[in-house]
Amino acid sequence: MRPTISSLTLLVGLSSLLIVGCTPAPQTVSGTSSPADGKGGSGTTAGQVDTTKETQCAELLESLLGQYSSPQVVMNFDPGQALSLMNQWGRTCRPELPSPATEVTDQWSEYLDPQLVQSLRDGVYTLRDADHLQTCVWMNIVKQHVTAGATEDLNRVVALFDYVVRNVTLVAEHPEETPFSVKTILVSGEGTIEDRAWLFAELLKQLKIDVVFIAPEQTAESEDGIVPQLIGVLVGGETYLFDPQLGIPVPASSEKIVPGKPYEIATLKQVLAKPETLSRLHSKDHPHPLNAETLPKTQLYLYGTSSWWAPRLFELSEHFVGGTQSEVYDGLTDLNERRGLLTRLKAYADPSISGAGFKVWGYPEQQLKGQENLNSLQQQVMTRTAELYRLPWVKRITGGDAFGT
Repeated sequence: MRPTISSLTLLVGLSSLLIVGCTPAPQTVSGTSSPADGKGGSGTTAGQVDTTKETQCAELLESLLGQYSSPQVVMNFDPGQALSLMNQWGRTCRPELPSPATEVTDQWSEYLDPQLVQSLRDGVYTLRDADHLQTCVWMNIVKQHVTAGATEDLNRVVALFDYVVRNVTLVAEHPEETPFSVKTILVSGEGTIEDRAWLFAELLKQLKIDVVFIAPEQTAESEDGIVPQLIGVLVGGETYLFDPQLGIPVPASSEKIVPGKPYEIATLKQVLAKPETLSRLHSKDHPHPLNAETLPKTQLYLYGTSSWWAPRLFELSEHFVGGTQSEVYDGLTDLNERRGLLTRLKAYADPSISGAGFKVWGYPEQQLKGQENLNSLQQQVMTRTAELYRLPWVKRITGGDAFGT
């Protein structure tokens, strides 16, 4: 069996290993201005004003990034304080964001609803952005530990998939229909098929690896309830398939699967050319939704959220290096020299991807939006989940427990 790391064990270990000091106190930068003759107030020259502002911005950025240092982001994160620092930096220090070109907003409108398009246009950071940055740093910590020792991208992908499957027990629905976040999924250790797919996609963002979700074609009325039946991971010009419900990479052959022994993973091209490859996923009592009849009619869905795609996160992403190094921005469209998700998918070597039509998978955005309007019972669920995170927890591995989860 491949070794795994329990999510809570990982977090407890990180908290003891990574505590390196206090987070700097938040800095408030006062606006400075100089009159038209080039002199600042009280005899200050324009050069001195610029130097002072540069120093203040550096200190403000240091305080902001301090909110996302490893011990702070895992154990004692304050999203309100982080948001305050983000918007101070945005108002005072961030380069002015250019208005998106018409062709960019047209692309946004092709894939996103008007409310989401407006969110991408907005230059003010939101509480969801602050939480998004925390999630990114957290996922990067997990990624580093889980993929340590793996030398190839596909091996790293398999290690992360194993981690998700072993640490997220499948449930049919959330308690009290509570909207979850990636953090809730990981801390609770329970989630739906959609939650497994979401967590997996978030972890792969930290490897800069794209995914697509594959589901049977839906009617317009049922688009909100998309359940990914397969996850396509784009590595080396191929699209490797993973089943989030069964918790296995899709086998490429009919050979017997031996636990702990690697096997060839099927690709989307192989499955489209030979649909019977998916027969390994079927059983008499549990027929798989994808088969020779439904496969040609599948729809591909791309992954992202408003915080991943918003240009306001672009400039900030340049500073998430060193101790906070994480991927925090991945535009839906191109921005400056960075290719957007749509460009990458359309240029991908696998024609089953580059020639496909895509829709946006709406589940993550629905869950995040729902977390902003919890009812009293759902708030109780979230409180109980948070308490799980605070409890000391150690897993004793016995001789028969090969997984250690």
